[in-house]
Amino acid sequence: MLKQIDSVIIANKVLNHSLKKKFGSDFTLRIDSMVYKKNRDYRNGFRQSYNDKIYVVVPNNIRMEMLKEIEEFLLSKLNDFCMCFDFNNYKIIPGITMVIRVRR
Repeated sequence: MLKQIDSVIIANKVLNHSLKKKFGSDFTLRIDSMVYKKNRDYRNGFRQSYNDKIYVVVPNNIRMEMLKEIEEFLLSKLNDFCMCFDFNNYKIIPGITMVIRVRR
């Protein structure tokens, strides 16, 4: 199994590629690696649930409906990635904290 830091790098690349493919090249994202690693530290037992933090850069004029669609899409893809990457320790991620930054 790869180290946790490697899984963050892979998750960033996979989710960025999926986001750009579905919504266009104006969108980028970055997963907060500190939160990601903390949520997957299994030394002290498993957590019941946790939220990951994802920073998303969006174009200037964007509708709220599209932001909600992006959040649902990212949550689905992140769950898919986590299930594939570490199936034995997989827990469903119920939600993400999405931090929006508007591109200038």
